[in-house]
Amino acid sequence: MERRILSESALVFATTNSSQSYGVTAHFLPDVVFMDEAGQLSEIDICVAPAHSKASKVILSGDQMQLPSINTYSIPFFQVSGLEKLANLVGADNKAPNEVHGTEGDVEDPVGHYSGVTTAQRHC
Repeated sequence: MERRILSESALVFATTNSSQSYGVTAHFLPDVVFMDEAGQLSEIDICVAPAHSKASKVILSGDQMQLPSINTYSIPFFQVSGLEKLANLVGADNKAPNEVHGTEGDVEDPVGHYSGVTTAQRHC
C-alpha cells in the first residue's frame, strides 16, 4: 500500500532520514527535489535525495546563520553544512548554483538576487 501511495503521489514531504527509512526514494521519483532547512544538512544529506531520483532541479532553502549544521563530529570539516560549503564554492568559479537568492532584512524587497556572492560569504 505504501508503495502505491508513493507512486501515485504528486507531492511528498519527508526528512532526509525518513526518505531512506520508509523507501520514499525507491518509490517516489520527483522531477524537482526541494530541501528546506538545508543549512542543517551535510553534503551527503544534500546528495541522497537527488541521487535516488530523476530530479532535473534541486532547490536548497536554508540559512546556516539561523540553524547551524547538525553534527556530532569534532572534526572541523564537518562543522560546516553542505549548503554553506556549496555557497562558498560559488565565489570561486561562479558556476554552481546558477542562481542564489537570499534575504537581507529589507521588508520592501525580501528577496534579492546575488550573482556569485552569497549571504554566507558576505558575513564571514
